[in-house]
Amino acid sequence: MINFEQIKTFISAAVNSLKRRDLVDGIANPYKQFNLTIADGEARELFYNFNYFRILEITNSTGVSIRFGSSGTPTDVVGAGIGYEMPSVVDRATIINQSGGAITIKLGLAVGRIDDDRLAVSGAIKTSVGSNFGAATDVTVPDSTSTVVLSSDESRRTAIITNLSDSHSVRLKGVSGAVVTGIIVYPNQTVFLDVTSAIYAYQESGSSVSLAVGDIGD
Repeated sequence: MINFEQIKTFISAAVNSLKRRDLVDGIANPYKQFNLTIADGEARELFYNFNYFRILEITNSTGVSIRFGSSGTPTDVVGAGIGYEMPSVVDRATIINQSGGAITIKLGLAVGRIDDDRLAVSGAIKTSVGSNFGAATDVTVPDSTSTVVLSSDESRRTAIITNLSDSHSVRLKGVSGAVVTGIIVYPNQTVFLDVTSAIYAYQESGSSVSLAVGDIGD
């Protein structure tokens, strides 16, 4: 007959066994990276205890589907940078490639969340305000004629354009052409455009329209 102390011993042993099993692929090894090449149509199984995964790199733009656990439903197609945290730990993942060609994929699996701060951004980022207010000039826009009101200028921060007409609107756009499209500038309205490309104006009022044009640059 089993007494109370024996039951306690059995329970303690079972708990310790579970703890040891968790430590094998869980807390003691909380992160593992897999680098795989998967043929088109192949489903590759990874056996590892985890509750979070992230696709670190992948060689196609289509992505892959992933099944979590032994009987889960595959995810929708996911690509590089996508991570997912599950409500509980699973013991495997199945990577399914249906992209139409072989892929190479780098996966991070973990107990706990994975962060990847290797992103590098290069290039100049302007954080200061412009220091030069260019001389404002009046530009005449003849009827039914596409007119350049500001030329392309890489140092320009903002273009400032005021419609001096009391009764006629004009259209502003980035390309030349006798088509009534583009941003509407109503009579006596001022607009600010943060562009460096050339700016054209066009209008069909039966008479010419004047614009006051200036810019802010470096």
